[in-house]
Amino acid sequence: MAQRHTQLACVYYTCARCGCTQPLAEMRWQNGQLYCFTYNCVDTAIIGSRDLNVARAVAIDRKELQPDPKLVEPIARTNDMLETLY
Repeated sequence: MAQRHTQLACVYYTCARCGCTQPLAEMRWQNGQLYCFTYNCVDTAIIGSRDLNVARAVAIDRKELQPDPKLVEPIARTNDMLETLY
């Protein structure tokens, strides 16, 4: 259902994918839902290709998101480590 409209006869609707409000004239139907065309929410090549690309990007193991091994596996300090070397 359209949520707002203006005096300029422009009906607005909320995108099913990103949640932004866009004019209904700028939205496209896909799989029974309205998606905005301005933020590239619509799959232009193969239907479902955007969801597949997002799933592939999320599945990649990111090294920078893993904590440093020194934080995960701390070692016990010994007397030798407390000495200051000059």
